[in-house]
Amino acid sequence: MHGCYDEGAGGLHKYANLSLFQQVKNAVRMGKCYVTLEVMAEVCYVLEGLYQVSRKDIVDNFRRLNFDVVILNADVFLRALEIFDEPPKLDFVDCLLYG
Repeated sequence: MHGCYDEGAGGLHKYANLSLFQQVKNAVRMGKCYVTLEVMAEVCYVLEGLYQVSRKDIVDNFRRLNFDVVILNADVFLRALEIFDEPPKLDFVDCLLYG
């Protein structure tokens, strides 16, 4: 199956992951995928706190993500990104509440 499946240990697992990936990719392309503000807040928390991703990189990538998936309450989300990117440095959750 085009290098996605092998008879050895984990072969079915690899194929299942690829199949799941394809399903998600198709759902995103068809506009059937959405993300809540709570999920975005958690992603931001992990990126900034655990991986030390800069606020600028988070904001830039979150703005691009907004074109790929439906973000519920996108107007609040985009306003929160504007606030998050400016001093004073507020937590993203606080920016969402303000937005």
